[in-house]
Amino acid sequence: IFSESLDTLFPISLEISPSVGALSGSFLSLDTYQVNAFTLVENETYILGLFDGQDCWGNLLHDSVHFGLPGDIQPEDIILNEILFDPKTGGSDFVEVYNVSEKILDLHQLYLANWDDSITSFEQIGSDQFLLFPGEYATLTEDSTDIINDFAIYGIGRFIDTELPTYPNDSGTVYLLRGDSTIIDYFHYDDDFHFALLNTEDGKSLERITFGGGMNNPDN
Repeated sequence: IFSESLDTLFPISLEISPSVGALSGSFLSLDTYQVNAFTLVENETYILGLFDGQDCWGNLLHDSVHFGLPGDIQPEDIILNEILFDPKTGGSDFVEVYNVSEKILDLHQLYLANWDDSITSFEQIGSDQFLLFPGEYATLTEDSTDIINDFAIYGIGRFIDTELPTYPNDSGTVYLLRGDSTIIDYFHYDDDFHFALLNTEDGKSLERITFGGGMNNPDN
């Protein structure tokens, strides 16, 4: 989907790496172009180049995107890396996740939940497919604008605006699960885990020291 209309009289040239069995494309509308690639290999990262197309002012198209066919998500393929459960007044919680695997993974296949006598308040991540490539982060929040304003020093990064379960400000448990309720990662947080000499814990997150250490390890 392009940011403006293209002149459909000028065909778009396609290149893909690594190669596939067949590659073709066609306009669905003035700003939408469908690419068909056969056949993709799961967890392979493809670079698709688009060239030679033009808008109505004669500006040439020269762009590329990377994509892939996502794999099956197994426990600890994606980890909970950072959690903000006690935001500044009027602010939003966030949960940051990180892909430690060598797979391409679709975050929309996963759910966030909390604990209230049992795992409850399931919220599916995002409204569309969101591919997380190996070594990539994503920040899940109900208000990415608020997070960017409060933590601008850390850069914008990759955000998914999504519904979150309610996470209490003193202690609680964050669950990351598949649709079949398989636990991918979870962490029971407590405000006692914060650095003891902080003047205030508002707006202070808890972050892993290392990507390893297993699930629910307060020492990490």
